[in-house]
Parts: sequence; structure tokens; C-alpha cells
Amino acid sequence: MKNSVIILICILFLSACRGKKHDPGNDRTNNEFYAEYVRMYSTYNKVPLDSTKAALQRYLVKFPNNSSAWTFMAKVCLDLNQKQQAEAAYRTALTYNPKYGPAMTGLGTMFSWVGKNDSAIALLNNAVANGDSGTYNFLNIAIVNLRRNDKAAAAQALSYFKKVDSLDDNLLEHLVVISHEVNDSILQQTALKALAGHGSSDPNQDSPMARYNENKITAIEFFDAKRKQPYHGK
Repeated sequence: MKNSVIILICILFLSACRGKKHDPGNDRTNNEFYAEYVRMYSTYNKVPLDSTKAALQRYLVKFPNNSSAWTFMAKVCLDLNQKQQAEAAYRTALTYNPKYGPAMTGLGTMFSWVGKNDSAIALLNNAVANGDSGTYNFLNIAIVNLRRNDKAAAAQALSYFKKVDSLDDNLLEHLVVISHEVNDSILQQTALKALAGHGSSDPNQDSPMARYNENKITAIEFFDAKRKQPYHGK
């Protein structure tokens, strides 16, 4: 599993690399270009975020055209609650590679947070068209379409989730809410069953999930409440 993750990182890394200004015949430069990036990614969340950010800043001085590294920088800035710097990093990534899906997904998600839903959905859909078909991208597409009161488009995004057994609790809770909003009772029950299998079917009464179940908050309020909770995925 660890090796497959590293391979995936390398593939995304290579897809983001356009017009690099380094000498392909210089082994020392090549080693730093690839190995240093993988090292930083593999130690993410294992060392202080400030240290990762500082290492990325040094790296980007040497290799400023790396859209993958700029997207990684945006993620680190978001974890540090530095939203303006994160947005700038996503924009820089797209300056160097306008078709880099992960940066489109990140920037589109940030747009949705501030109500720029039309811009958000355009970026998220474009990300899919350019190969970023990750689970959270389709989740964000469904959420943004609900914010736009387009339940048909939200339901279409849910068609991606045919199997939910491997999904984490955060994703499953979102699927429960979205499927309820678009009247997809089959997916809702499937997601609830998966949550129960994780031992998460009885949420704390003050949790966003519990408040939504009790009709104390709307779906949009649920999304906003969940976004404020710290979450880094698996």
C-alpha cells in the first residue's frame, strides 16, 4: 500500500511538471527534483506543518514551475488556516499548468466556501475533464450543485459512489445527507449501513450529523459545520 501511494504521488508529480528549468543531464539536480519532493510528501503530517511549508518554499525557489508542489503548498497553507496564501498557491499552480486537475479541484472547493458557486462548479467539472476523478472531487461537485439548488446535477455526481465500503466516516456522513436531499434512499441506506459497520451509526448529539438528523440544521448548514471541523482524511 505504501509503495502504491508513493507511485501515485510520482504520477501526479510528473503530470504537473511542465517546462522545468533544470538540466536533465545533471544527476544531482534530478535527484533533488524528484526525491526531495517525495520526501516532503511522505513526511507530511509527521513533522510540524511550518517545517513542511519552509521546505516547500526552499524547493519552489529552485523549481518554481512545479504545479504539483504549488498544490501541495496550498494544502499545507489550508492546514495552517492561511487561506489567502492557499488560494494564491492554487492560482500559481494553474499559471504553470492550466490543466492541472488537483489545483482546479482545490481552488474550486475554496470558491464554494465563499459562495462563488458558478466559478466553483466550472473548475470542479473541468478538473474531472482533466483527469482528477478523486472521490472528494465528486463529493464537492454534489455539494456545490446543492448550494446552487440543482438537485439533478447533485444526484448525477452521486452516481460515482457505487461502492462505499472503503470510504471514511466523513465522506459517508456527507453521502447520507446529500442522498437524503436528492431522494436517493438506496445510497442513503447503503451509507448508513457502512457507518454502522464502522461503529459510527450513533453520532454525538451535538455533532452536525445528529443535528441534521433532528432537523435542527439544513444540509447547507451541515456542510458548513463539517468544513469547520479539522479533518485530514486517511
